[in-house]
Amino acid sequence: MVEYMSGMKMFDPGLFAIVLATMVGQTWAIVHVLDADRPTKEKFLWVLLVLLTGLVGAGIYYLSEVR
Repeated sequence: MVEYMSGMKMFDPGLFAIVLATMVGQTWAIVHVLDADRPTKEKFLWVLLVLLTGLVGAGIYYLSEVR
């Protein structure tokens, strides 16, 4: 068992940074979508897009709606 895990890192800073950036981006986008003055159906579709595509969806939302 010890030999099996000897080559594994317990903490990877690069992966942590990616996960953190994704969580922050998704949270920002979802809060912004829910706070916006738009129809409920449109809010639902944007939240669904952001949840399913992660940081890419948050970027798409930012580029298409916020600017």
